[in-house]
Amino acid sequence: ANHCTKDAECVYPLICVDQDFGEGQHKLVCARKQCSKDEECKYPLKCLDEGDGKGKACSRK
Repeated sequence: ANHCTKDAECVYPLICVDQDFGEGQHKLVCARKQCSKDEECKYPLKCLDEGDGKGKACSRK
């Protein structure tokens, strides 16, 4: 995973998020912003299910 300390270090549309790797391990990594509706995403991103089992995330079609 891409480690980061701030959003600017990530490639758009990824942002720097605190991801839980289980067993109490947290790391800041570049990932898509999780969402439940389009309004939570910055245009032109939409809230889409990428089909990767991680739920919905802000993504381009």
